[in-house]
Amino acid sequence: MTLAALLEAGAGGRAALRVPGGPTLTYDALRQASSELARQLAAEGVRAGDLVAASYPNGFETVVALFGVAAACAGYAPLNMAYTASALDAGTRARCSRGGRRTAQPGARRMVRG
Repeated sequence: MTLAALLEAGAGGRAALRVPGGPTLTYDALRQASSELARQLAAEGVRAGDLVAASYPNGFETVVALFGVAAACAGYAPLNMAYTASALDAGTRARCSRGGRRTAQPGARRMVRG
């Protein structure tokens, strides 16, 4: 089963992700957020097979990025937030992060999320 199929199989208002004693993200909200990220990546020029770096703390944003990058048919590269900007961007078309946009290579694309 693909990530897209797993996401589509989830009942709209049911919890897709839950933090014990904290917030819940429904399947509808996860579908909406990941679709929006996929559209943003496409608008930035990310194509099928491109590599997208993701640097988020553990949480909902990480899961949204995983599903959004997969929806864009790109490769997902989770990176340690303690890495330098050049290490985070090496070999990637775009980087999704909470902290802003950076590009390490000429011609590389960039992305902001969150």
